[in-house]
Amino acid sequence: MGCGEHQRIAVMHHDTDSMHMHVAINKIHPTSFTIHNPYRDVHTLANACVELEKRFQLCEDNHARIGKTEGERQAGDMEAITGQESLLSYVKRECLSGMREAESWNALHAVLAKAGPKIAFLSWLQAEAKTGREEALKALRSCAFGLAKKTGAAIRAEEAGEKQVFINSLASSFVDTVTKRGIIIYNIGKDAFRDDGESFRISRDASLDAAILALTVAKQRFGNVLRLDGDNAFCDRMIQAAVTGQVPVRFADPQSEARRRDLSDALMQTRAREMERSRLHRGQELT
Repeated sequence: MGCGEHQRIAVMHHDTDSMHMHVAINKIHPTSFTIHNPYRDVHTLANACVELEKRFQLCEDNHARIGKTEGERQAGDMEAITGQESLLSYVKRECLSGMREAESWNALHAVLAKAGPKIAFLSWLQAEAKTGREEALKALRSCAFGLAKKTGAAIRAEEAGEKQVFINSLASSFVDTVTKRGIIIYNIGKDAFRDDGESFRISRDASLDAAILALTVAKQRFGNVLRLDGDNAFCDRMIQAAVTGQVPVRFADPQSEARRRDLSDALMQTRAREMERSRLHRGQELT
């Protein structure tokens, strides 16, 4: 884009449905003070995003903006940034058919008035879900708008299907927020992981404490056998966390499970040798 020498600031946050980063670039060159307006930068950025998503196994997003009105593009940007439904999307979903059928201003006002309270209702459901109310969490997820299937590294059940919906009591103190799509965001230290109802999503670079907690909560949700979806680095991190944290789980993939058993056996042997050395040391002190 030709902005390599320009000032920029990047901020990453994870209090929405998807962890993401905002990058702001100063279009004024720091020494020549000329302004730089990249040509077709929207298309360049979209192509770069697609490449980065594939390279780092990030959640794939729809970057197409062609054929949309300016209002639709702005609404899409807002939804991507905040993880919340825009007023435009909400009106289309709840009111569009009724607005088209309205034959008078009074009829139009009635359609809008009927849909209005649902906005406050979603906020109430969000607050109730954070306290552990299963019904509120189910309601949020049932009315989630346009929630596309996410791709990328995740901890899942051995088999797909209906699972329990709840905030695990063991991890309730780590709940940071519940989004209006019903995604639970857990924070532990500088790390975060997400529960979208079908999977737990955590970075392969997350701390062992965060990975152990994610596996523990996943076990409570999905049972003792878990499936790891991700690259080798992600799987190795989760296997290491399971063994180090002594999380009583098995992995559906035979290679991952064999790796877990090997690491577990090696850890038990190491601890046995340490206990023997400690016993011999105490015996020498007594003599």
